[in-house]
Amino acid sequence: MVTPKPSFRPATKTDAAVLAVLVDIAGEGMPSFMWSTLGAVGQSVLEFGRERARRDTGGFSFKNATVAEIGGEIAACLVGYRLDDPNDLDGSLAETPEIVRPLVRLEAKVSGSWYVNVLATFPEFRRHGIGGELLAIAERKGEKRARQP
Repeated sequence: MVTPKPSFRPATKTDAAVLAVLVDIAGEGMPSFMWSTLGAVGQSVLEFGRERARRDTGGFSFKNATVAEIGGEIAACLVGYRLDDPNDLDGSLAETPEIVRPLVRLEAKVSGSWYVNVLATFPEFRRHGIGGELLAIAERKGEKRARQP
């Protein structure tokens, strides 16, 4: 069976539930673990992830996501953004969960760069070149942002 060619679009707030699942897939369960320590009592990890995806600010926001669709269904996503320049570790590190502090320290070494935070494809849509197309979109966005002040 031939898989139809994907279409790409900016994510919307209504994509938050799918974005949360794809972020957890990309992070191999690490997001679920972190969300379980940050959410309110009785709040599911995916509910917390959806809330984060619905935000207008922050790295993990629908505003920083591009989705690939096949047949009207989201197949994959890219979450990318420009890292703060300069990156003030003193303020953000204290609020950062211990488990991700090494990553935050690495990000600080490339402040001002365009950063691919998440690239994930649902298993049934893999091996069709969607990830490569999303990386090409990331490259174009990074080049565009590099020309902006």
